[in-house]
Parts: sequence; structure tokens; C-alpha cells
Amino acid sequence: MNGAKEIIESFKAKTIDEKLNGLIFYLKRKSAYLGDEIPWDARIDHPITLFPNSNESVKIRDLAIKKGLISWKSRDSGLELTGEGWLMAESIEREIQMSKEEKRNRFLNKLNEKSKENVNEIVETMDIANELGLGRADAFNIVRYFSQKEMIRVRADQETIISITAKGIDEAERVNIKSSVRSTKHGDEIFVVHGHDNEMKESIARYLEKLVGPRIVILHERPNSGRTIIEKFEDFANVGYAVVLFSADDVGASKDKPTELQYRARQNVVFELGYFVRKLDRSKVCVIYREGVEILSDYKGVLYVTYDNSGKWKTDLAKEIEAAGIKIDPSVLIKS
Repeated sequence: MNGAKEIIESFKAKTIDEKLNGLIFYLKRKSAYLGDEIPWDARIDHPITLFPNSNESVKIRDLAIKKGLISWKSRDSGLELTGEGWLMAESIEREIQMSKEEKRNRFLNKLNEKSKENVNEIVETMDIANELGLGRADAFNIVRYFSQKEMIRVRADQETIISITAKGIDEAERVNIKSSVRSTKHGDEIFVVHGHDNEMKESIARYLEKLVGPRIVILHERPNSGRTIIEKFEDFANVGYAVVLFSADDVGASKDKPTELQYRARQNVVFELGYFVRKLDRSKVCVIYREGVEILSDYKGVLYVTYDNSGKWKTDLAKEIEAAGIKIDPSVLIKS
């Protein structure tokens, strides 16, 4: 196998957490759907690096089981991602994609800086790569990417010489503005993730406004400013706490019991739950759910609060927010 030695050395240098992430990411890529069983053979198909030491592979597998990220029913069955493992894998996928985007953005910004925003200025590709710590392959993949988007011009007689286009200058400026927005973290703000239950959303959002003031982020109430939905979400997700609402928007069932339908939160709500757990920490995420809506029972460490008529959810939620270090108005608790 080409590069096997380098792969093995790279694997040895990884931390246990990195190896664990590799296993979860591998299983997600192999799975057609949540609940799909993936055959396990540590000697033939190690999920990260084809590392030949099966004991090491098994140790990582057992750690994933202990953390509730995968299940393994018997020696004859395959590995299956749990709900928590699936969400973790989606978060890892997103981080990988964001890492590619970050490299591209840094390269384009550096080219714009070296060009002094002049489309006639020529720059050596590897000069930028060396300054940014990028490998040759990464650098030329980035150049190819921006060249196809007409943001970089490659000299016909010498492919290592590039210049930025007017379109590239505009993109670099746009990225710089977006980066400055994302780098500002609002640790006292609370993001409310919601589905289609408007009564539930309005009741909880307005209570939170009384509790902590006008520091509540509800995505559709914020301006788009020409951004895509995911760009807008990322820009406003720099908060200190997230409240995720599980309302009865969808129905679903296990493929083994197709007639046993249950109410479920929308898929985008579940995805955003995973995003915030990864971004903030489980102690800074609270799920409020209507009774009868399926919850992720294997998602340990996240607080689940029932949206009840008695209003007990208000006290439970306030205590968690205060414990997360966000200042609340105690008089609101007395009135609740």
C-alpha cells in the first residue's frame, strides 16, 4: 500500500480523542442511515488508518462503546452508531469542511495582501503556501479551486505564478468582514433553536427575554445581509448558551417496527443540537420538549426539560442558565 508507513506513523502521533473521532467519522461515511450495522474487522478494515495493531483498534472501539457513541450487539454483528455518535460524526464532517474553507480563505486573503489589491501584481504560489504553512498539494488545489471561480488568474507559461482578479478582491474583502463578525463571541447571548411550534417558541423566547434581557438569538428575526442560511447560522452561533426546542413536527419509526410511529423534532433541529453540544459543551445546552416527542435517550449529559403546563420548565431552565454563568433577573423567577 502506497504511503502505508507514513499513515501508520501519523496514526501513532494522534491522541486518543483524534483516533476516536476517526472511528466515528469512518462509521458515518460507511452508514447509509442511522442504525446501519458496519462490519468490523480490525485487521482488514481499520476505520482510521489501516493500523495493523488490532489491540489498538479494539481499544478505540471499546472506548466508543463506553462513551455511548456506538453499539455492538454481539461478536457476529457490526458496529452501529448511536444517535449521539451520529450527531458527533455530522459535527466532525462540518469541521472538516470548515477547515478546507478556512485554508482557502486564508490563501486568498494573503494573495490579496501581497497584491496590494492590484490585479496586475504577480505572486509566486509557494511563497504564500510557505507563509501559511500549507503543503504544495494543498496550495495548488486551492489555486485550482479559485481559478475555476475566476478569483485567481494563473499565468499560462508558468503555473506557479498567479494574480488576483477583481472578483477575488471582492471575495477577500467579503471574507474579512464575515471573519470579524464570527470572531466576536457574545458569551451572554442565548440561541433558541426551534421547529414549527410557534406557541412553544414564542412562550419560551419571551420568557427568556424577561429572564436575561434582549440577548436572545432567533435566527429568522435577524437580518440575512446577503448570506446563505448556513452562513447566517454560523455568524450568529457565537453565543454562551443554547436552548433547543423539540416539538411534534415530524413522525418516524424504526425500520424494524415501522408501525410504531413517534413524534419527532425536525431534522435541522436535531442537527443544530449536535452543533451546539460540540461548539459550547453539553452543560451549556438545554432541550425543552413537549411530552410525547421522542428524545435522544443516549445523548448523555444534555439536560432535557418537559414543556409542561405548570410552568416548572421555567425554573429548571433559569437554574441551568445561571449555572452556565449568564446573569439572570431573579425577580422573574418569583413572578413565574
